[in-house]
Amino acid sequence: TTRWRYILDFQPKFLSTLHADGISYSGKFFVPIPLAVLRVVTLSMLTPMSISGSSPGAVIDRLVGFIMRLIALALTLIFISNAPLSLDLVVGGILFILALFGLTIWLVRNAKKILPKLAGFIVRLPGMTEDSLQGIMSNLQHGLVTVGSTRKLIISLLISLVMWTFFLLFYALSFSALGLRVDTHEMFAMAAAVLVILPPSNPAMIGVYQGIIVAVLLPFGYLDVTEATAFAILIFVVQLTVWLILAIWGLRRGNLNFGDIIRKSRRKDSRGDGSQTLSSHCSSLSSPRSI
Repeated sequence: TTRWRYILDFQPKFLSTLHADGISYSGKFFVPIPLAVLRVVTLSMLTPMSISGSSPGAVIDRLVGFIMRLIALALTLIFISNAPLSLDLVVGGILFILALFGLTIWLVRNAKKILPKLAGFIVRLPGMTEDSLQGIMSNLQHGLVTVGSTRKLIISLLISLVMWTFFLLFYALSFSALGLRVDTHEMFAMAAAVLVILPPSNPAMIGVYQGIIVAVLLPFGYLDVTEATAFAILIFVVQLTVWLILAIWGLRRGNLNFGDIIRKSRRKDSRGDGSQTLSSHCSSLSSPRSI
């Protein structure tokens, strides 16, 4: 929520944005609507922020989330290697993060030159059409321009680093909470892998969420199906409880009906306008297939 408000230049109030996020994330657990759509629609119903005004910010929010997944992927590989903590490893990790930051900043500054070239490659991907690609590139370029400054992008990434660090610890400590017999490297390797596939900023629906986590954890060979399922249920229930409390509070405070939010979000998601392109295609930046 803090990152989302920062990207939107602090235009919506914190409490209203937190309520909008509570409703959006809770809704994402139960309905197959892209989170980006739910967030911009709910925010527009709780604050003066319009859908068109927040849509470019949603593109950047997803882009930052994608970069964080790359960092989590690198962490996963480090933990899997079981390499001892050393100065070289720490320096290498810092340099990797700085390189990602630098690449993102370069992309922002050269968006008009890079995106047309990138489009020629993306259009070859399965299921990608020129019409949908045009929408993706238009919204991505608009979003990158909206960022406005290198400082804003760096601060957004730093906020994300703090948030994802807490989630990494939350996932790792959940293994200990269940009394599972895994060592520290194994805990953090599996926790980082979960962050890559199911980041906190892009949850999946109930049932699908648990199935994905079990599928991610089993190949490590540290847990059996029952233990992986118990972990998936635990971290889901904790998040769902927090978001539901905020959602109910937000619905009561804003005098909103959840059904109205879902109907409006579905209309936006099914339309061929800018918000549809933003939601369905920009959310693909953070889908498991993109990793």
